[in-house]
Amino acid sequence: GQRRRILARFAIGDDYFDRRLSGKAIETYRAVLRDVDGAIAAAPGDLELAGYRATALRALGACDQAHAAALEALARATEDDRAARAWLHREAGDALLSWGELVGDHDHVEASLPEFDQAARLAADDGRALPHGLAGHALVRLGRFEEALERYSRAVQENPGAAWAQLGRGRALLRLGRRRPALAAFARVLETV
Repeated sequence: GQRRRILARFAIGDDYFDRRLSGKAIETYRAVLRDVDGAIAAAPGDLELAGYRATALRALGACDQAHAAALEALARATEDDRAARAWLHREAGDALLSWGELVGDHDHVEASLPEFDQAARLAADDGRALPHGLAGHALVRLGRFEEALERYSRAVQENPGAAWAQLGRGRALLRLGRRRPALAAFARVLETV
């Protein structure tokens, strides 16, 4: 029950955020953080809950704390916790990327790339697209459009139906001046939505 409530609150917060209701989104993410902290007090070694904590902190803009929380959880993870480690590496990378975007620091954005690489390496087949896509986003921020295109292409390969991956691929192609393939990628986005 408690984990379902946490996930439901995340979804509500994301919906508020998408509708530009920032105050309501922040209030919801704070409620998520309180729920997660309460659950962690009852189960301190739970890596899934630690990942939720990092996600909630990042959603609230506390990217430095989110990164520290993900690293702390990774330090407790074992080799058997492969899926949890993949998620936590992705969360650590996402915290660094968000942090870099927030303060305009390319070093943080650059530091996110090895985390996304590790997340993709550890993820199950159906979980590799997202870290590749996030790496593509980071590379666009760094102005490395050829590498970004390669990452978005890998994300599309892993999940052909992911509109966000096709969109990222199209944007990278546009930055490289390749209009025709970019338009084809955007057309595929319309097919998937």
